[in-house]
Amino acid sequence: MILQASGNQRRIRGVLFGHDRRRSRGNGAACSRAHPHAALIAGSYAENNAWSAGYVLLAALAERVRSTGSLGYLDEDQLLQVQLHFSNHALSSDEWKDVKDAVWAATLSDAHIFERFARLLFEPSLAREKEHVAGSHELLTDGAERHPKIVSLLAAEWLERFPDMHSRPEAELMDVLLSRGHCTCFSPDRRHAGMSATMR
Repeated sequence: MILQASGNQRRIRGVLFGHDRRRSRGNGAACSRAHPHAALIAGSYAENNAWSAGYVLLAALAERVRSTGSLGYLDEDQLLQVQLHFSNHALSSDEWKDVKDAVWAATLSDAHIFERFARLLFEPSLAREKEHVAGSHELLTDGAERHPKIVSLLAAEWLERFPDMHSRPEAELMDVLLSRGHCTCFSPDRRHAGMSATMR
């Protein structure tokens, strides 16, 4: 159940999310103390660790969306933090759908933020040779539909930068390139593996 804002929760929400843009900017230092930055969160998820403080962040944002109908002002790092939490399956029940959809729409709406998010989501897991990258399906489908060039370029870059990545994300990335006709972006061995994965 979404946490109700009362007592200490109202004070927490006020620290994290000012009711207007001016107050939110003024609370930036407090927010950075309460929550780690997005890159640290991304690395932690890749190590199978999570931040319990993230639930406070999500609850405060959900209350804002429920009471105002919008996300209001979030700086770039706050938006990335929230998106990373949702992509790593934090609070995935139906009652969080409105805020989750609003955060994803905001992430997709800005090409720079979307690319930063994609890198934060994928690169720590690829470097650790993890079998599963949480949130990869959404990024490689909805994200690729909205930003096809960014996703294709990143897929090609990652296949080059992370030659020892697990075969599962490797197949997913090659499928992105093969489905767009970019068969020359990788070696013949990888091209064959990608085609085999696509036909399975």
